[in-house]
Amino acid sequence: MRRALNQDALTGLLLLLLGAAFGWGARGYHLGSAAAPGPGYLPLGLSLALAAIGLALLVRGLTRAGLPLPRLALRPLLAVLGGVLLFALLLPRAGLVVALPPLVLASALARPGARWREVALTALLLTLACGGVFIHGLGLNLRWWG
Repeated sequence: MRRALNQDALTGLLLLLLGAAFGWGARGYHLGSAAAPGPGYLPLGLSLALAAIGLALLVRGLTRAGLPLPRLALRPLLAVLGGVLLFALLLPRAGLVVALPPLVLASALARPGARWREVALTALLLTLACGGVFIHGLGLNLRWWG
């Protein structure tokens, strides 16, 4: 009997690939031992755990009938990705006040029926909170304005 690819199998495959990628990235760090762990000990351990969870989900998804894959929702995907890309382009050049509100506004496009007054208030409060935490609280090298 042929099983269709389902949510568990796809999620397991994604986690397995992410665990393998992070494990590959951690290979350059010194591992150490359990008594004296090096800088690569935790990343390698976490990547192995992630890969193991992914493998278990992949096997479960391929051996059992699960939820079918949902239809790909392009509008939320493109809205959020576009907002993040816009933020990444604007932040170094224009500062936090200019970069963060377009991210919030673009992300609001992902949800039909968003109330624009609430979105604008959220953008304002999030900009003030992020500036307070990251610029003043943590002292990160970010600018309010370009």
